[in-house]
Order: sequence, then C-alpha cells, then structure tokens
Amino acid sequence: MLPHEEADCPFKASLYCSSCACYGHSLRTCPDPEMDRPIFRRMILPCFKESKPILELVNDESVLKSFLHSKSRLPPRAIKIAELRKLVALYADEEGYELCLLNL
Repeated sequence: MLPHEEADCPFKASLYCSSCACYGHSLRTCPDPEMDRPIFRRMILPCFKESKPILELVNDESVLKSFLHSKSRLPPRAIKIAELRKLVALYADEEGYELCLLNL
C-alpha cells in the first residue's frame, strides 16, 4: 500500500452512496441523509393535490388477504384476486381513503 492523502484515496473514491447517488462516501457517512427515494405517489408528484388520504397496497393476493385480515374483514378462503381487490376498494371507500394498488 502506497502512502497517499485522504483526498486521493482510491478506496474512498470507490465508495458509493445509494441515498444521494454519489461516489466518495458511503450511505452511513452521507452529508445529505434526508434525501430518500420516493415511496409514495405524493413524493413523486409534489403538485398532486390529495382530496383523501391514500391507501397504498401492493397488488398481490397475499398482501390483500393480510390487509383484510388485519382489519377484521375475513375473506373466504377460495377467493379470486379480482374479488379481493373489490373488498379492499369497498373498505377504502367506507373509511374515506383513495385506493392505490402498486404493481411491483
């Protein structure tokens, strides 16, 4: 290992921060840790005006069943995904939410 200054360190230059997408430091030492990747639609589209709170769920059978179970709305065992979506949409309407199903 050749002696070198910290600013010229090849190891430090190879570090990548996934928070700010820059080389030269790691995620743990990021100078701007507040920068997050968008998770919700309202984070991507700041001009989006919400009239209701958003209920965002992954469009997956197990996720939708688990959500309905957590809300004490037990769906039948043999239920199709389209019926699950309708039950979740019904719950969202009753509780005053706008439903957003994410396809991941």
